[in-house]
Amino acid sequence: MQRHRTVALLQSLVLWLLLVQPGTSFTRDHIATRLSTPSHYYIVLYGEDFAPHRVKGRGGLWTGVFDNLYNPTYLNSSGNEAIFEDDQGREKWLYRVTVGPNSIPTKPKSLELYYPVGGVLWSQISGFAYFPSDTGKGKWFFQRPFITTNSDYNKLWEHFSKPFHNLVYGTMARQMLIYDLRSEKDQTEFLDEITKPNGLRILDHVEELENWYENYVKGEKLKALQSLLHWNPDNQRRKLPLPLPGEYGLPSVSISRRALVKDALNRLTLEPQDRTRLASGLYEHEFPDEKLREMLAKANRSRWGGGCAVS
Repeated sequence: MQRHRTVALLQSLVLWLLLVQPGTSFTRDHIATRLSTPSHYYIVLYGEDFAPHRVKGRGGLWTGVFDNLYNPTYLNSSGNEAIFEDDQGREKWLYRVTVGPNSIPTKPKSLELYYPVGGVLWSQISGFAYFPSDTGKGKWFFQRPFITTNSDYNKLWEHFSKPFHNLVYGTMARQMLIYDLRSEKDQTEFLDEITKPNGLRILDHVEELENWYENYVKGEKLKALQSLLHWNPDNQRRKLPLPLPGEYGLPSVSISRRALVKDALNRLTLEPQDRTRLASGLYEHEFPDEKLREMLAKANRSRWGGGCAVS
């Protein structure tokens, strides 16, 4: 009930923002909202190339992930829809993301889908889940316990979530959407605007609309935002995309290790979180080669009894 009320308030806010407020002189307005606990958005990606250890090695999800014009992928407010709307018969990785102020809605008056300008930072991903290739409607369904928490997640993202962006023309204004930021020049200017002093405002409560005009992000909060986004408008070397490859290091996984993990994922009956941790490539210390071989040997001995489970 609270979630529906919050969504209704946010939709009302979108309509309200289409009216230019007295005394405004800006051409663009950027607002981040904190009307409830931060909403989680989801994205599902297919194949081993999007396993967490690879995404972490790249510093996050690069913009190219979201730029397929024929089959676009956006941050989705529904985990279930994200998983099942396009089941391609391959293994899937679901990522849970806190939407940052660099994101922009894809549809007018809607908060369901966001496009992240510059990509998604690894520190922005709060968790992830693995779904085998046989995942399908009626057989699997998304549950919160499936999610494995990302230990590198930075909760500061929650201070700048659920953004609205508006273009103002004289006495008229409209909501900015994805098609307003197609070129690299447009996206660079957009990131410059939200990371400069007094470039982004924070709205905490719909009931307090009259008191938030000057609630700009500045000082230490602005430095924190620039650090999160890896973006400083005064840095002449700034460039897209936002993720920095190698920021967290990229663990080297041998061919034999990959084969062993694949064998274990195919043959062992594992709890969803254990399956995710094993497939992620980030928890090798929990599943060393010797342990996996022992589990596989046990599965062989009891294969007529239905497999084995992690204790």
